[in-house]
Amino acid sequence: MLYIVYEEGLLSNNSNIYLGSRSLLFNKFYNLDNDVYYSFTSIRARMIDKIRINEIIRRIVNTVGDNYIYISIDIDVLDPAFTPATGTIEPGGWTTRELLRILYSLSQAGLPIIGVDVVEFAPVYDNKAETTVITVTQIIYELLQWMVHVPVKA
Repeated sequence: MLYIVYEEGLLSNNSNIYLGSRSLLFNKFYNLDNDVYYSFTSIRARMIDKIRINEIIRRIVNTVGDNYIYISIDIDVLDPAFTPATGTIEPGGWTTRELLRILYSLSQAGLPIIGVDVVEFAPVYDNKAETTVITVTQIIYELLQWMVHVPVKA
């Protein structure tokens, strides 16, 4: 989905990653090859069971290297059991604990963030306990803590 940004020359080469995606692949080779063409690697949601969080962190750190990073968290990376208030509900996502551990581990790895966003939160779909808004708030808190822990230097 970020191919236009790539074509405009706004992405660094070979340091972009999609994490936790689980959408259907209508054509496995086209979808994944297209990502590679546009300078993205991918760690799909179910891979967490096979390679575990420590390996995900290692791959991210090796991929982004010394680059500044921008993190965009699409809230539907989490399973709808944890975040029902999203526009694109799809089963099989990560748990809140898994995502928070990934964010904390990346912070501890010292990766410098230059910007963040959290998208796809649709408050109208949240439950009475407001579990999605609580989760979004915690994610934003973790990202802010990361920015404080790893300041960007000029």
